[in-house]
Amino acid sequence: MWRIAVILFAYLISMGLFSLAGFVAYFFLSGFIFGAGFQPTPTEAIEKAAQTLRLRGGMVVYDLGSGLGKVLFHLSKKYEVKCVGVEIDPLKFVLSSLIARIKKLEDKVQFIRGNILDFDLSNADVVFLFLSSETGIMEKIASKALVEMKAGSKLVSYIHEFDKGSGVFLEQSIGGNIHVYSVPLREVITLNR
Repeated sequence: MWRIAVILFAYLISMGLFSLAGFVAYFFLSGFIFGAGFQPTPTEAIEKAAQTLRLRGGMVVYDLGSGLGKVLFHLSKKYEVKCVGVEIDPLKFVLSSLIARIKKLEDKVQFIRGNILDFDLSNADVVFLFLSSETGIMEKIASKALVEMKAGSKLVSYIHEFDKGSGVFLEQSIGGNIHVYSVPLREVITLNR
């Protein structure tokens, strides 16, 4: 009888380890499916950017490719800003939404599952990004920001920079890896006939 118990125990342990390995592999390899890997933004970088932006209550902050929501949870708790995360990965979306409920932040932090290129940026005061500059996504986001965001709104990119000709204005780089951009005024041309 004890042999059966040992075999059952070994089976359960191996299945648990297999499941854990699959879960970990999903997080780090899902970038091949959804276009972005999983690498959380360090808290120090989030805090430096927040201090530079002088975040205050009432501001609206978006995080495009929000992962598990680390940026948004930190900012909503410390600065009392309204936060929206957009995540295409279904597992990260479900987990971040669950974490928001557990932390009792669902009234301050909202997660939306979808493609960041299909999401309207017009209500954002600040957009956080930790996206690859090698895929062309940064140029698409810059074009989208120029059309949809209010003049003076900010884009904060961790590590990756927008191209100089992207149309968004680099205000400052902090520590070489936090880049703060602003959306310029749109010129209105009136034609007199």
